Amino acid sequence: MYRNAYQMQRDIELLLDKVKSARYLNSTYAQALNIAQTRLILDRVDNIKRRGGYSFESSQRVRDELAPLVEPLTAATVVTNVVTKPTNYWMGVLVQVTVNSKTNYARPITYNELPAILGEDFAEPLDDYPVYAENENGIQLYTGSTNATACNLLYLHKPTKIVISDTSIAAGATAVTVGLRYAVDTSSTVTHNSVVYSEADDFVAVNTATAGGSVILITNTELADPIHYELIKIAASILSGQQENYNEKNILEQEIQRS
Repeated sequence: MYRNAYQMQRDIELLLDKVKSARYLNSTYAQALNIAQTRLILDRVDNIKRRGGYSFESSQRVRDELAPLVEPLTAATVVTNVVTKPTNYWMGVLVQVTVNSKTNYARPITYNELPAILGEDFAEPLDDYPVYAENENGIQLYTGSTNATACNLLYLHKPTKIVISDTSIAAGATAVTVGLRYAVDTSSTVTHNSVVYSEADDFVAVNTATAGGSVILITNTELADPIHYELIKIAASILSGQQENYNEKNILEQEIQRS
C-alpha cells in the first residue's frame, strides 16, 4: 500500500486516540517516521535485541522490502588492502575482492578471530580466500602475499530522511520549486501542470506554478510499498509512548508484531 509522507501522517493521526493524544507539528510526525524507519530497517537486517526468525538474507520478502536501499556492486577505492567506504554507505552486504587477477567474495571475520587468523599458518588468509573486518578507516582486507587490486561493494545506503514541512505554501506563479515533491494540504484541490490533485495527493514539480489550494513540501520514504503500513504503526507507537496512552501503545505494539 503506497503512502506518501503526508498520507502517513494522516494515518498516524487516525491510529492515535484523538481525545487523549496531543496534536503535533508536521515535522514531529516526520521525526517519528524517521525513527520508525531506522528501527524497521535494523529489525529487517539483523535484530540483535529481539530475534525475529528472519534477516536480510533469509527471506525474499525482506529483500524486496529493503530493495530500494540496496546499491548494486559498486567499485570502491582500495589502497594497501584498506577499502574506502562510499559516502552513502550504511551497512554492508557483500565484499568482492580481486587479488592476482582473481575475483572472489571476501568473508567477514570478528575482531576476536583476527589474532588466530593472522598468527597461525594454517589459518592465514590466502589470495583465493580473503577475509575482512570493518573499522574506523573503512574495510580492512586480509589476503595472502599480495594486496588486493580492486574491490566491489554491495551495501545498503543511508535511507533518505522523511520530511513533512510545517509551512503551507499558497498557490501562485512561483509557489513551488522544480524537482521537489509537494503534497496538497487543504480540503480543496491543487492544479499543477494541468493536472488536478486532491487533498494529500503528492506530485513532483515540473514548473513553478500552482493554482487552487495550498501545498507543503515533503520527502517520502524510500522503503517499498508493502512495508509502509508497518512503518506508520511503528511511528504511531513511538508518538503514543510520549503521552499517557499506555493501552493504545500496547495495542499498536501488538499490531506491529502481527505485520
